[in-house]
Amino acid sequence: MITPDLRRYRGDPLLPDAARPAGPADAQAVLPAGPGIEQVVVGGVSAGGPPEIIPGMDDVLRRLAAVGPFFTVPYGQEPPGPGFRPLTSLYDGQLAPYVAEVGRRIGSGPGRVAASTAQFGIASRLWSVGLGCAALAGRVPDLAADRVWWRLPQEGSLQLWLPQPDARPAEGLGTSVLENLAVLEARLRERYGVSPTVLRGNAASGLVGALRVLTDRVPGGTAVELARSLLAEGGALAGTGTLVHEEGLGVAFARRSCCLYYRVPGAGLCGDCVLRTRRGT
Repeated sequence: MITPDLRRYRGDPLLPDAARPAGPADAQAVLPAGPGIEQVVVGGVSAGGPPEIIPGMDDVLRRLAAVGPFFTVPYGQEPPGPGFRPLTSLYDGQLAPYVAEVGRRIGSGPGRVAASTAQFGIASRLWSVGLGCAALAGRVPDLAADRVWWRLPQEGSLQLWLPQPDARPAEGLGTSVLENLAVLEARLRERYGVSPTVLRGNAASGLVGALRVLTDRVPGGTAVELARSLLAEGGALAGTGTLVHEEGLGVAFARRSCCLYYRVPGAGLCGDCVLRTRRGT
């Protein structure tokens, strides 16, 4: 189970773990992980085949898996099981069934709340992989929508696979992830009427969630500087919220929008939600 890491993603850093409300990432990830996916491809070795050596990224992705399950992604020419397709297929033809399944799991139904939750989960996974690689090695895999493959098992959260994780400069991470998400977000706005403000806020919140975990476990300031540049005035995610980072104390974020997850039956407010300040909580 990976609940502790994901509660840190969405929780208020001033509250103990038990008091932190669940958020969208929790809803998709606290279910049991798919059977054996993280053991099928380890260190670039595909089950049933010869070692697959990927110059530049195989060691980085192997080291990243030690940060936690949410940061683990199989890689190599052979998929770690059946059913993987490029994210482009999810965004084009499989989006409605996927959002409906997210809505079923969280109990919201297949509407705006489920659509927002689905986008938040994908954004969080992409940022975790990219920001983690940047923090560890100063380079990142190509995270374009046609280079990242996905499947949703019957139990557990969205699983990703990188067939060819070529090494790229870390400075391009924001462009890579946000261009990927732009295709998804356009579909969600058109089909479900989710506000672009909500979707940009989700992208920012997922970025800071990944940063919060990394600052606890990976030394160095690369991840912090990347996040700051994206959230700063003039950055791609400018205006989505306020980031605070203090060495030794961790990361806090107050977003200027709401992900809508509070509308899920039995859910509370996320730790970074704008409604916390508006309601005086």
